[in-house]
Amino acid sequence: MKPFFIGWMGLPKGLRLFIAGAVAILVLSQAAIAALLYLGQPPRATGVWGDGEQSFEGTLLTLPYPMVRLAPADGKPARTILLVDEWKFGLPLGSDFKDGDKVGVRGYSIERNGVTVLQVSAPLDRLAAGAAMPGIDRGEQTLTGEIVDSKCWTGAMNPGDGKAHKGCGSLCLLGGIPALFIPANGSGWYVLADGEGQSLGEDIRARIGERLTLKGRLFGEGDLRILRVDADSLLNSPTG
Repeated sequence: MKPFFIGWMGLPKGLRLFIAGAVAILVLSQAAIAALLYLGQPPRATGVWGDGEQSFEGTLLTLPYPMVRLAPADGKPARTILLVDEWKFGLPLGSDFKDGDKVGVRGYSIERNGVTVLQVSAPLDRLAAGAAMPGIDRGEQTLTGEIVDSKCWTGAMNPGDGKAHKGCGSLCLLGGIPALFIPANGSGWYVLADGEGQSLGEDIRARIGERLTLKGRLFGEGDLRILRVDADSLLNSPTG
């Protein structure tokens, strides 16, 4: 007679091995499926935190966000550092700081694909007054890509882009973190500003994490490229 299961009698010995094998197969198959799904995901790019606290000296730019422009040194070209505060806040600048001032800054850096964000750990040191640097007009540009907050995108969060990051990124932009536009083809990065070179403020938050086609006017030189976009056109920009 074949083993037959009756609840109040317990599991027959003849069925125990079969049940144990079936459970083991189910557990192993689920683990294998989970591993395949994980391995099939595209790699998440992220940045790298610098080795401890670092100090820099350079020229301050106040708009559309606080930035420090480092002079060429040791055979390396000039580069731009975006300044942020702790948590989800941009760096507040006192009224004493002007465009073009020579400043010293200290903090913890995050780098990704040519973008350097410095989480400032001490008040800026104003070393000398200077003249504002005029932006070089590079003409009209049409780009397809995504708006991101620079701090999370460089590596403070992972993922720091896409719809999964939309809520977090929106809060970062609300707090004044510099907004970037990252082209879909991976060709560099652009600081976003309004038509007058000011921060776009809250207008930009509604479109973060979306693939957009933006038309704007490009200013800057070297690695610093500021894309001035009209706020109304940004809100109505087509998805790319």
